[in-house]
Amino acid sequence: MTKDAAKPRDRTARRGRRRAAVHSHFGITVGGTSIAYCYIRKNACSAWKRLFMEESPVPFERSVWRREIEFMAAHHGLRSVAEIERHDRRVVVLRDPVERYVSAFVSLMIAHTPPPTRHLRNRVGRMLGMPVEEASFDLFLAHQMPTAEGRRGRIDKHFWPQAWHLAPTSYTDVIDIDRLAPAMRALLGDEIGGRYFDRPVNATAITPTYDDPEAASLPARLLRERYRETGRLPGKASFLGAGRAEAIRAAYAEDDSLYAACREQDADRPMTLRIEAAPAGRPGRAPKRGKRQSGRR
Repeated sequence: MTKDAAKPRDRTARRGRRRAAVHSHFGITVGGTSIAYCYIRKNACSAWKRLFMEESPVPFERSVWRREIEFMAAHHGLRSVAEIERHDRRVVVLRDPVERYVSAFVSLMIAHTPPPTRHLRNRVGRMLGMPVEEASFDLFLAHQMPTAEGRRGRIDKHFWPQAWHLAPTSYTDVIDIDRLAPAMRALLGDEIGGRYFDRPVNATAITPTYDDPEAASLPARLLRERYRETGRLPGKASFLGAGRAEAIRAAYAEDDSLYAACREQDADRPMTLRIEAAPAGRPGRAPKRGKRQSGRR
């Protein structure tokens, strides 16, 4: 085939990519900057939801909307790559996959911020053959991590790989969660960026902790009862002995690679990221690391 003959197909492929349906992306204009935000649970999403609730031109009424995410989908949802790429900045926040996994388990199953989802109570509970509150962290590792042959639907979205959320587009600002506050101050200005991102919104981030090497094998119900009695949560180290951290990192290898690239960037030079469409039959995306920016935006 000649180059000329290939061009119409290339253009058709590009149009198809731009029209392709996407999920977990929301758009808003703040301080004169339009932002397309990739929503990933446990990656500072509570702070982002607060920004959308308070900066939206549409008033958010709790008596009308059962959940903030439903309001965001109705008034700020982006449903195609073309809609994402109309925004000045395309932002995604990344987190160490081991820390994210532990945080999701502690929040959902022990602190109940939020409580276990309907998916966890019903589908995962049936999969485990017990009420999900009786499941341990070790049982979650056996049933709530991605595998090559596993289906997406069996995993609660809080435990989805971060790469599964990405759209086939170019992200202008790939932000390490540990550097989120200064990055958002640079993007939105000190007043607005500091207002929403200087302090953790999720209470578990500032709750006192304790160490218990047996915590990973105990039912979540027992750990929750202990939390209600003492006001303390098991710390991250309580869940990561006996090769568990290595198992999580292997299951989320793509996330681990993305986060490592993000960590390599200078704090004042946001990383860019180009995501190609997923190969047929593959649930995730094929990320390509973008070039380092020359200076602060």
